[in-house]
Amino acid sequence: MGKLVLCVLDDDFRYLESLARYLGVSAHGNDFILKCFSKPEGLVEYLRMPRQADVLLAKPGHLIEIGMASGTIAVGLIGDAGDNALMAIDLPRVNKYQPLDQMFATISEFVHDRIGRGGAEDGGQMRVVSVYSATGGSGKSTVAANMAKIHAFRDWRVFYLNLELLQSPAFFRSSTETEKQSFSKWMYFVLSGERHSSARLAGLASKDPERRVAFFEPVSDMEEMEQITFADARKLIEAIKSSGEYDELIIDLDASISERVLGAISASDEVAWIFTDDIQSLTKTGKLFGQLNKKLGQKGDYTMPHHTFVMNKFTGAAVHNPADFGIRSHVKLPYIPAWKSVRHTGQLLEEPVFQEHLISVLGRRGLGGGGCDG
Repeated sequence: MGKLVLCVLDDDFRYLESLARYLGVSAHGNDFILKCFSKPEGLVEYLRMPRQADVLLAKPGHLIEIGMASGTIAVGLIGDAGDNALMAIDLPRVNKYQPLDQMFATISEFVHDRIGRGGAEDGGQMRVVSVYSATGGSGKSTVAANMAKIHAFRDWRVFYLNLELLQSPAFFRSSTETEKQSFSKWMYFVLSGERHSSARLAGLASKDPERRVAFFEPVSDMEEMEQITFADARKLIEAIKSSGEYDELIIDLDASISERVLGAISASDEVAWIFTDDIQSLTKTGKLFGQLNKKLGQKGDYTMPHHTFVMNKFTGAAVHNPADFGIRSHVKLPYIPAWKSVRHTGQLLEEPVFQEHLISVLGRRGLGGGGCDG
């Protein structure tokens, strides 16, 4: 392995100079090419170049703001307790104020660990997470899209699949002109038993170059979505999994118990169940949980996957006790006042307070281990 390009973003010039001096005289200088940046905009401009960064070292807040190119290893530079609080997500981290030989040795370990770990294409198993709600208006799609963005930021290869009947406006944008009805064409190849349907995925799916999430353009034909059966949904998910191109599939589902929804949940590893502190949402969540379990059982040897209940739009004080509705445990995401009037869907992916809370939820719970009395 040749020298790695290490990009460091920090506003402390003396600290940057100390890194440069150390690499100039130490054995670690044989491992790294150092690129120093004191302002985020300078690093952003550099990351647009063909040879980007192998390793990106910056404060967690800057990492969240900037993101990085595919293949880059992000490392949080922890300078104080506030930085550490932002690192609930399981990105690697190093302490800023430690002996530099220890710090660079730790970064080298991160690199070797990442190279040796491999992904789905190397035999790893793609993780399937369905995001579901018993009622509309819970913010389910916003949670799903932000989850996709955050996990892509962790250098996971993420596919966002919208299986809603009436689909939300696109959260992600492609920089190139995309083929019309791409999902319909791909679904035809999969369900008709076309031998190379998984290979066709790359040619029909779009990818957001900034957020690095793969996706299909929203489907406008509701009848087409209605016709997806339990078995069809499972086949579509298996086709994405067998492509070997992705580490995670995030599925945005309807507030229904349709065949399409049941099939997707049955093929999922985990379910993020979104609800709000509202009597309708809580009542329907408690009742529908039992109904979904029952219907899954009627389909064969299927049960509800690992699930986490998420109270979205939490204002700081709950009006109702979710346990009274059979929801034993849950996590919370905050109400965002700026979202009362949304100009464009991109606005829903640019709120740092919401993302920091979601990062904390993902880091603590891994979207597993929630509970509900059935």
